Amino acid sequence: MSDSKSTMRNLTPGMIIDLLARNEPNRLIGAAETEQVDFKLTAYLLSEDHQKWELAKDVAAFANKYGGVVVIGVESERQRNEIADIATAVRPIRKALVDLKQHRGVIDSWIYPRLQGVDLRWYPPYAVEQLGVLIIDIPPQEEANKPFIVRDMRDPQAEFKGAIGIPRRDGERVVWDTAQDLHRKITRQPIVTMAAGSGAGSALDRATTRVNQMEQLQEWQAEPIYFLQAIPPEGPETIADFCSFVRNSLVNHSVLRPQGFARRWRVKPEAFEEGWVTRTRDGSIWIDPNGLLTQGLLASEDTILGYYYNQNRLEGDTLVLHPIALVEMTLEFFRFLHSEIKLRAGRGSWRYRVLCRRFRSQGIRLPAGFPHQKKVSIDDENLRLASTDDWDRQFREIGAANRDAFEALKRLYALFGHSGASIPLVDSDAVSEEQLIKLG
Repeated sequence: MSDSKSTMRNLTPGMIIDLLARNEPNRLIGAAETEQVDFKLTAYLLSEDHQKWELAKDVAAFANKYGGVVVIGVESERQRNEIADIATAVRPIRKALVDLKQHRGVIDSWIYPRLQGVDLRWYPPYAVEQLGVLIIDIPPQEEANKPFIVRDMRDPQAEFKGAIGIPRRDGERVVWDTAQDLHRKITRQPIVTMAAGSGAGSALDRATTRVNQMEQLQEWQAEPIYFLQAIPPEGPETIADFCSFVRNSLVNHSVLRPQGFARRWRVKPEAFEEGWVTRTRDGSIWIDPNGLLTQGLLASEDTILGYYYNQNRLEGDTLVLHPIALVEMTLEFFRFLHSEIKLRAGRGSWRYRVLCRRFRSQGIRLPAGFPHQKKVSIDDENLRLASTDDWDRQFREIGAANRDAFEALKRLYALFGHSGASIPLVDSDAVSEEQLIKLG
Protein backbone atom coordinates (compact mmCIF):
# COMPACT_ATOMS: atom_id res chain seq x y z
CA MET A 1 0.00 0.00 0.00
CA SER A 2 1.27 3.43 -0.92
CA ASP A 3 3.08 5.74 1.49
CA SER A 4 1.48 8.98 2.53
CA LYS A 5 1.83 11.84 4.99
CA SER A 6 -1.01 13.53 6.83
CA THR A 7 -1.78 15.89 9.66
CA MET A 8 -1.72 14.15 13.03
CA ARG A 9 -5.09 13.02 14.38
CA ASN A 10 -6.21 10.70 17.16
CA LEU A 11 -8.24 7.57 16.43
CA THR A 12 -9.85 5.43 19.11
CA PRO A 13 -9.43 1.63 19.03
CA GLY A 14 -13.02 1.29 17.84
CA MET A 15 -12.43 3.72 14.97
CA ILE A 16 -9.29 1.83 13.89
CA ILE A 17 -11.04 -1.52 13.92
CA ASP A 18 -13.97 -0.03 12.01
CA LEU A 19 -11.67 1.32 9.28
CA LEU A 20 -9.92 -2.03 8.91
CA ALA A 21 -13.22 -3.91 8.88
CA ARG A 22 -14.40 -1.64 6.04
CA ASN A 23 -11.14 -2.39 4.17
CA GLU A 24 -9.95 1.22 4.42
CA PRO A 25 -6.51 0.72 6.02
CA ASN A 26 -4.93 3.74 4.32
CA ARG A 27 -7.16 5.98 6.42
CA LEU A 28 -4.93 5.04 9.36
CA ILE A 29 -2.18 7.16 7.85
CA GLY A 30 -1.75 10.31 9.88
CA ALA A 31 -3.10 8.73 13.07
CA ALA A 32 -1.03 9.22 16.21
CA GLU A 33 0.05 6.72 18.82
CA THR A 34 -1.84 7.38 22.05
CA GLU A 35 -2.55 5.78 25.41
CA GLN A 36 -4.78 3.35 23.54
CA VAL A 37 -3.01 2.88 20.20
CA ASP A 38 0.41 1.39 19.37
CA PHE A 39 1.65 0.90 15.78
CA LYS A 40 4.25 -1.74 14.89
CA LEU A 41 5.82 -2.40 11.51
CA THR A 42 6.84 -6.04 12.13
CA ALA A 43 5.45 -8.97 14.08
CA TYR A 44 6.78 -10.25 17.41
CA LEU A 45 9.33 -13.04 16.85
CA LEU A 46 8.31 -15.35 19.64
CA SER A 47 11.21 -17.75 19.16
CA GLU A 48 13.15 -15.31 21.38
CA ASP A 49 12.43 -14.66 25.07
CA HIS A 50 13.12 -10.97 24.56
CA GLN A 51 10.28 -10.77 22.02
CA LYS A 52 7.95 -12.68 24.32
CA TRP A 53 8.76 -10.10 26.98
CA GLU A 54 8.03 -7.29 24.49
CA LEU A 55 4.61 -8.75 23.70
CA ALA A 56 3.76 -9.21 27.38
CA LYS A 57 4.99 -5.72 28.23
CA ASP A 58 2.95 -4.05 25.47
CA VAL A 59 -0.26 -5.90 26.28
CA ALA A 60 0.04 -5.45 30.07
CA ALA A 61 0.72 -1.72 29.62
CA PHE A 62 -2.66 -1.27 27.91
CA ALA A 63 -4.40 -3.50 30.45
CA ASN A 64 -3.08 -1.37 33.33
CA LYS A 65 -4.71 1.75 31.85
CA TYR A 66 -7.87 1.83 29.72
CA GLY A 67 -7.22 -0.99 27.24
CA GLY A 68 -6.19 -0.42 23.63
CA VAL A 69 -4.95 -1.95 20.40
CA VAL A 70 -1.57 -3.01 19.05
CA VAL A 71 -1.72 -2.59 15.26
CA ILE A 72 0.92 -4.70 13.49
CA GLY A 73 1.67 -3.86 9.89
CA VAL A 74 1.74 -0.07 10.14
CA GLU A 75 4.91 2.00 9.77
CA SER A 76 5.20 5.06 12.01
CA GLU A 77 7.72 7.79 12.75
CA ARG A 78 8.15 10.88 14.90
CA GLN A 79 7.64 13.92 12.70
CA ARG A 80 8.99 17.38 13.33
CA ASN A 81 7.20 19.34 16.06
CA GLU A 82 5.08 16.32 17.04
CA ILE A 83 5.13 14.63 20.45
CA ALA A 84 3.95 11.20 19.27
CA ASP A 85 4.76 8.78 16.47
CA ILE A 86 2.48 9.12 13.44
CA ALA A 87 1.36 6.33 11.09
CA THR A 88 3.04 6.99 7.75
CA ALA A 89 2.32 3.83 5.73
CA VAL A 90 0.36 0.57 5.93
CA ARG A 91 2.60 -2.43 5.21
CA PRO A 92 0.69 -5.71 5.73
CA ILE A 93 2.73 -8.62 7.09
CA ARG A 94 2.80 -12.25 6.02
CA LYS A 95 0.21 -14.22 7.95
CA ALA A 96 2.26 -17.40 7.72
CA LEU A 97 4.93 -15.83 9.96
CA VAL A 98 2.53 -15.35 12.88
CA ASP A 99 1.26 -18.13 15.13
CA LEU A 100 -1.82 -16.66 16.84
CA LYS A 101 -2.05 -19.60 19.25
CA GLN A 102 1.52 -18.96 20.39
CA HIS A 103 0.76 -15.27 20.89
CA ARG A 104 -2.22 -16.12 23.10
CA GLY A 105 -0.09 -18.56 25.06
CA VAL A 106 2.56 -15.92 25.78
CA ILE A 107 -0.07 -13.40 26.86
CA ASP A 108 -1.65 -15.96 29.21
CA SER A 109 1.61 -17.27 30.71
CA TRP A 110 3.73 -14.11 30.95
CA ILE A 111 1.10 -11.79 32.49
CA TYR A 112 -0.47 -12.19 35.93
CA PRO A 113 -3.38 -12.26 36.63
CA ARG A 114 -4.83 -13.56 33.39
CA LEU A 115 -6.39 -10.90 31.16
CA GLN A 116 -10.01 -11.11 30.09
CA GLY A 117 -11.22 -10.78 26.51
CA VAL A 118 -7.92 -10.21 24.63
CA ASP A 119 -8.54 -10.85 20.94
CA LEU A 120 -6.19 -11.26 17.96
CA ARG A 121 -7.66 -10.67 14.49
CA TRP A 122 -6.44 -10.36 10.93
CA TYR A 123 -7.67 -7.70 8.52
CA PRO A 124 -8.66 -8.77 5.94
CA PRO A 125 -9.89 -11.87 7.81
CA TYR A 126 -9.99 -14.23 4.83
CA ALA A 127 -7.70 -17.27 4.97
CA VAL A 128 -6.92 -16.98 1.25
CA GLU A 129 -5.23 -13.60 1.83
CA GLN A 130 -1.50 -14.07 2.41
CA LEU A 131 -0.92 -10.57 3.80
CA GLY A 132 -2.80 -8.65 6.45
CA VAL A 133 -2.79 -6.20 9.34
CA LEU A 134 -2.89 -7.89 12.75
CA ILE A 135 -4.85 -6.34 15.62
CA ILE A 136 -4.24 -7.28 19.24
CA ASP A 137 -7.33 -5.89 20.97
CA ILE A 138 -6.99 -5.46 24.75
CA PRO A 139 -10.35 -4.51 26.29
CA PRO A 140 -10.59 -2.50 29.51
CA GLN A 141 -10.04 -4.72 32.53
CA GLU A 142 -11.72 -4.83 35.92
CA GLU A 143 -10.07 -2.42 38.36
CA ALA A 144 -10.10 -5.11 41.04
CA ASN A 145 -7.70 -7.24 38.93
CA LYS A 146 -5.10 -4.49 38.48
CA PRO A 147 -2.16 -4.17 38.38
CA PHE A 148 -1.19 -6.71 35.71
CA ILE A 149 2.35 -7.91 36.23
CA VAL A 150 4.90 -9.14 33.69
CA ARG A 151 6.16 -12.27 35.42
CA ASP A 152 9.71 -12.39 34.07
CA MET A 153 11.98 -9.42 33.24
CA ARG A 154 14.18 -10.91 30.52
CA ASP A 155 14.67 -7.74 28.55
CA PRO A 156 18.43 -7.30 27.88
CA GLN A 157 18.13 -3.72 29.15
CA ALA A 158 16.30 -4.69 32.34
CA GLU A 159 18.27 -3.99 35.48
CA PHE A 160 16.79 -6.86 37.47
CA LYS A 161 16.63 -10.04 35.40
CA GLY A 162 14.12 -12.50 36.77
CA ALA A 163 12.22 -9.79 38.65
CA ILE A 164 8.66 -8.70 37.98
CA GLY A 165 7.50 -5.41 36.51
CA ILE A 166 4.28 -3.41 36.08
CA PRO A 167 4.11 -1.53 32.75
CA ARG A 168 1.42 0.98 31.83
CA ARG A 169 0.72 3.40 29.03
CA ASP A 170 1.59 7.07 29.55
CA GLY A 171 0.44 8.82 26.39
CA GLU A 172 2.18 7.05 23.51
CA ARG A 173 4.90 5.63 25.82
CA VAL A 174 5.20 2.61 28.06
CA VAL A 175 6.46 3.45 31.55
CA TRP A 176 7.27 1.21 34.50
CA ASP A 177 6.00 1.71 38.02
CA THR A 178 8.72 2.67 40.47
CA ALA A 179 9.42 1.02 43.81
CA GLN A 180 7.36 3.76 45.47
CA ASP A 181 4.47 3.08 43.08
CA LEU A 182 4.58 -0.63 43.83
CA HIS A 183 4.65 0.02 47.56
CA ARG A 184 1.56 2.20 47.36
CA LYS A 185 -0.28 -0.44 45.33
CA ILE A 186 0.64 -3.17 47.81
CA THR A 187 -0.32 -1.19 50.90
CA ARG A 188 -3.34 0.72 49.58
CA GLN A 189 -6.78 0.32 51.16
CA PRO A 190 -9.54 -1.47 49.22
CA ILE A 191 -11.04 0.73 46.51
CA VAL A 192 -14.63 1.82 47.10
CA THR A 193 -16.75 1.12 44.04
CA MET A 194 -19.57 3.20 42.59
CA ALA A 195 -22.15 0.48 43.01
CA ALA A 196 -25.45 1.51 44.57
CA GLY A 197 -25.50 1.00 48.33
CA SER A 198 -21.70 0.73 48.53
CA GLY A 199 -21.34 3.77 50.75
CA ALA A 200 -19.36 5.55 48.05
CA GLY A 201 -21.24 8.79 48.67
CA SER A 202 -24.40 10.30 47.27
CA ALA A 203 -25.78 9.62 43.81
CA LEU A 204 -24.63 13.09 42.80
CA ASP A 205 -21.08 12.37 43.99
CA ARG A 206 -21.03 9.19 41.94
CA ALA A 207 -22.38 11.07 38.91
CA THR A 208 -19.63 13.70 39.23
CA THR A 209 -17.03 10.97 39.46
CA ARG A 210 -18.34 9.51 36.21
CA VAL A 211 -18.10 12.88 34.44
CA ASN A 212 -14.49 13.27 35.60
CA GLN A 213 -13.67 9.75 34.45
CA MET A 214 -15.18 10.40 31.02
CA GLU A 215 -13.05 13.54 30.67
CA GLN A 216 -9.93 11.57 31.52
CA LEU A 217 -10.83 8.67 29.24
CA GLN A 218 -11.47 11.02 26.30
CA GLU A 219 -8.52 13.30 27.16
CA TRP A 220 -10.91 16.26 27.40
CA GLN A 221 -9.44 17.86 30.53
CA ALA A 222 -8.63 21.12 28.71
CA GLU A 223 -11.56 21.11 26.24
CA PRO A 224 -15.03 22.73 26.33
CA ILE A 225 -17.55 19.93 26.97
CA TYR A 226 -21.36 19.77 27.17
CA PHE A 227 -22.49 17.01 29.54
CA LEU A 228 -25.95 15.60 30.14
CA GLN A 229 -26.67 13.15 32.94
CA ALA A 230 -29.68 11.14 34.03
CA ILE A 231 -29.37 10.11 37.69
CA PRO A 232 -31.65 7.25 38.75
CA PRO A 233 -33.42 7.04 42.10
CA GLU A 234 -32.40 4.39 44.60
CA GLY A 235 -33.08 0.89 43.34
CA PRO A 236 -31.48 -2.30 42.02
CA GLU A 237 -27.77 -2.23 41.32
CA THR A 238 -28.38 -3.62 37.81
CA ILE A 239 -31.34 -2.82 35.59
CA ALA A 240 -33.07 -5.50 33.55
CA ASP A 241 -31.35 -6.74 30.37
CA PHE A 242 -28.31 -4.57 31.05
CA CYS A 243 -25.71 -7.05 29.78
CA SER A 244 -27.53 -7.79 26.53
CA PHE A 245 -30.27 -5.50 25.31
CA VAL A 246 -28.93 -2.26 26.78
CA ARG A 247 -25.50 -2.88 25.27
CA ASN A 248 -26.98 -3.49 21.82
CA SER A 249 -29.26 -0.48 22.08
CA LEU A 250 -26.24 1.84 22.12
CA VAL A 251 -25.73 0.97 18.46
CA ASN A 252 -29.21 0.02 17.31
CA HIS A 253 -31.43 2.71 18.88
CA SER A 254 -33.32 4.58 16.13
CA VAL A 255 -33.01 8.35 15.97
CA LEU A 256 -35.59 10.70 14.47
CA ARG A 257 -33.33 11.84 11.61
CA PRO A 258 -31.00 9.10 10.34
CA GLN A 259 -28.88 11.75 8.59
CA GLY A 260 -29.21 14.34 11.34
CA PHE A 261 -26.75 15.53 13.93
CA ALA A 262 -27.62 12.77 16.39
CA ARG A 263 -27.00 9.74 14.20
CA ARG A 264 -25.80 7.02 16.53
CA TRP A 265 -22.09 6.34 16.94
CA ARG A 266 -21.78 3.03 15.11
CA VAL A 267 -18.90 1.76 17.18
CA LYS A 268 -18.62 -1.31 19.35
CA PRO A 269 -19.52 -0.61 23.00
CA GLU A 270 -16.63 -1.09 25.38
CA ALA A 271 -16.83 -2.41 28.95
CA PHE A 272 -15.70 0.02 31.66
CA GLU A 273 -16.20 -0.56 35.41
CA GLU A 274 -19.05 -2.97 34.69
CA GLY A 275 -20.76 -0.38 32.48
CA TRP A 276 -20.99 0.15 28.70
CA VAL A 277 -19.23 2.97 26.87
CA THR A 278 -19.45 3.98 23.23
CA ARG A 279 -17.25 6.83 22.09
CA THR A 280 -15.80 8.75 19.21
CA ARG A 281 -13.70 11.88 19.11
CA ASP A 282 -16.93 13.98 19.05
CA GLY A 283 -18.54 12.46 22.10
CA SER A 284 -19.21 9.57 24.42
CA ILE A 285 -22.10 7.81 26.16
CA TRP A 286 -21.53 5.85 29.39
CA ILE A 287 -24.24 3.65 30.93
CA ASP A 288 -23.79 2.26 34.43
CA PRO A 289 -25.48 -0.97 35.56
CA ASN A 290 -27.95 0.96 37.76
CA GLY A 291 -29.02 3.14 34.79
CA LEU A 292 -26.87 6.22 35.43
CA LEU A 293 -26.53 7.71 31.94
CA THR A 294 -23.79 10.20 31.04
CA GLN A 295 -23.31 11.86 27.65
CA GLY A 296 -20.41 14.17 26.84
CA LEU A 297 -20.04 16.23 23.64
CA LEU A 298 -16.89 18.07 22.57
CA ALA A 299 -17.37 21.64 21.33
CA SER A 300 -14.86 22.46 18.58
CA GLU A 301 -14.88 23.68 15.00
CA ASP A 302 -14.91 20.18 13.51
CA THR A 303 -17.40 18.42 15.78
CA ILE A 304 -21.19 18.19 15.76
CA LEU A 305 -21.70 21.11 18.13
CA GLY A 306 -19.43 23.37 16.07
CA TYR A 307 -20.96 22.54 12.69
CA TYR A 308 -21.05 25.21 9.93
CA TYR A 309 -20.46 28.50 11.77
CA ASN A 310 -16.81 27.79 12.53
CA GLN A 311 -15.48 27.00 9.07
CA ASN A 312 -12.02 28.52 8.61
CA ARG A 313 -11.98 29.47 12.29
CA LEU A 314 -8.57 30.61 13.52
CA GLU A 315 -7.06 29.48 16.82
CA GLY A 316 -8.26 31.75 19.61
CA ASP A 317 -11.36 32.95 17.71
CA THR A 318 -14.76 32.63 19.35
CA LEU A 319 -16.57 29.34 18.69
CA VAL A 320 -20.28 29.46 17.79
CA LEU A 321 -22.47 26.56 18.82
CA HIS A 322 -25.03 25.33 16.29
CA PRO A 323 -28.51 25.61 17.88
CA ILE A 324 -30.08 22.77 15.89
CA ALA A 325 -27.23 20.44 16.82
CA LEU A 326 -27.71 21.33 20.49
CA VAL A 327 -31.46 20.78 20.37
CA GLU A 328 -31.26 17.51 18.45
CA MET A 329 -28.45 15.99 20.54
CA THR A 330 -30.28 16.94 23.73
CA LEU A 331 -33.61 15.54 22.56
CA GLU A 332 -32.06 12.26 21.41
CA PHE A 333 -30.34 11.83 24.78
CA PHE A 334 -33.74 11.87 26.47
CA ARG A 335 -35.41 9.74 23.79
CA PHE A 336 -32.73 7.08 24.34
CA LEU A 337 -33.12 7.34 28.12
CA HIS A 338 -36.92 7.00 28.06
CA SER A 339 -37.11 4.20 25.47
CA GLU A 340 -34.07 2.09 26.38
CA ILE A 341 -33.17 2.73 30.04
CA LYS A 342 -36.07 4.00 32.17
CA LEU A 343 -38.45 1.25 31.12
CA ARG A 344 -35.96 -1.33 32.37
CA ALA A 345 -35.10 0.50 35.56
CA GLY A 346 -38.71 0.20 36.78
CA ARG A 347 -38.58 2.83 39.51
CA GLY A 348 -39.59 6.40 40.42
CA SER A 349 -38.50 9.95 39.73
CA TRP A 350 -35.16 10.64 38.02
CA ARG A 351 -32.95 13.69 38.39
CA TYR A 352 -31.29 15.32 35.36
CA ARG A 353 -28.17 17.37 35.15
CA VAL A 354 -26.71 19.87 32.66
CA LEU A 355 -22.98 20.58 32.92
CA CYS A 356 -20.80 22.79 30.74
CA ARG A 357 -17.09 23.03 31.41
CA ARG A 358 -14.59 25.63 30.12
CA PHE A 359 -17.12 27.39 27.88
CA ARG A 360 -16.26 30.96 28.86
CA SER A 361 -12.46 30.65 28.80
CA GLN A 362 -12.68 28.91 25.42
CA GLY A 363 -14.84 31.72 23.95
CA ILE A 364 -17.98 29.64 23.37
CA ARG A 365 -20.99 31.62 22.11
CA LEU A 366 -24.59 30.70 21.29
CA PRO A 367 -27.04 32.62 19.06
CA ALA A 368 -30.69 32.98 20.01
CA GLY A 369 -33.47 31.61 17.83
CA PHE A 370 -33.45 29.55 14.66
CA PRO A 371 -30.12 29.69 12.79
CA HIS A 372 -29.90 31.32 9.39
CA GLN A 373 -27.49 30.61 6.56
CA LYS A 374 -25.48 33.82 6.65
CA LYS A 375 -22.45 33.98 8.92
CA VAL A 376 -23.20 35.24 12.40
CA SER A 377 -21.54 38.47 13.47
CA ILE A 378 -19.55 38.79 16.67
CA ASP A 379 -21.27 42.16 17.12
CA ASP A 380 -24.75 40.61 17.12
CA GLU A 381 -26.21 41.17 20.58
CA ASN A 382 -28.02 37.83 20.32
CA LEU A 383 -24.70 35.98 19.95
CA ARG A 384 -23.73 35.77 23.59
CA LEU A 385 -20.63 34.52 25.37
CA ALA A 386 -20.98 31.85 28.06
CA SER A 387 -21.02 33.40 31.51
CA THR A 388 -18.86 30.86 33.37
CA ASP A 389 -16.51 27.90 33.01
CA ASP A 390 -18.27 25.74 35.59
CA TRP A 391 -22.00 25.46 34.85
CA ASP A 392 -23.97 22.79 36.76
CA ARG A 393 -27.78 22.81 36.86
CA GLN A 394 -30.20 20.06 37.96
CA PHE A 395 -33.93 19.42 37.76
CA ARG A 396 -36.46 16.69 38.36
CA GLU A 397 -37.98 14.83 35.43
CA ILE A 398 -41.13 16.20 33.82
CA GLY A 399 -42.18 12.86 32.40
CA ALA A 400 -41.83 12.95 28.59
CA ALA A 401 -38.62 12.93 26.55
CA ASN A 402 -39.40 16.11 24.58
CA ARG A 403 -40.45 18.02 27.73
CA ASP A 404 -37.40 16.87 29.67
CA ALA A 405 -35.24 17.94 26.72
CA PHE A 406 -36.80 21.43 26.78
CA GLU A 407 -36.12 21.76 30.51
CA ALA A 408 -32.49 20.78 29.96
CA LEU A 409 -32.12 23.24 27.08
CA LYS A 410 -33.59 26.07 29.18
CA ARG A 411 -30.79 25.56 31.67
CA LEU A 412 -28.19 25.36 28.90
CA TYR A 413 -29.43 28.56 27.23
CA ALA A 414 -29.40 30.33 30.59
CA LEU A 415 -25.61 29.91 30.61
CA PHE A 416 -25.60 32.42 27.71
CA GLY A 417 -28.26 34.71 29.17
CA HIS A 418 -30.96 33.44 26.80
CA SER A 419 -34.53 32.65 27.85
CA GLY A 420 -36.47 29.53 26.93
CA ALA A 421 -38.11 31.52 24.12
CA SER A 422 -34.72 31.59 22.36
CA ILE A 423 -34.69 27.81 21.84
CA PRO A 424 -35.65 26.75 18.29
CA LEU A 425 -37.97 23.85 17.39
CA VAL A 426 -40.08 24.24 20.53
CA ASP A 427 -43.87 24.02 20.83
CA SER A 428 -45.81 24.29 24.12
CA ASP A 429 -42.76 23.89 26.38
CA ALA A 430 -41.52 20.78 24.56
CA VAL A 431 -39.06 20.14 21.76
CA SER A 432 -41.15 19.44 18.67
CA GLU A 433 -40.23 16.14 17.06
CA GLU A 434 -42.44 17.03 14.10
CA GLN A 435 -40.56 20.28 13.41
CA LEU A 436 -37.23 18.51 13.72
CA ILE A 437 -38.20 15.76 11.28
CA LYS A 438 -39.38 18.36 8.76
CA LEU A 439 -35.84 19.73 8.57
CA GLY A 440 -34.94 16.65 6.54
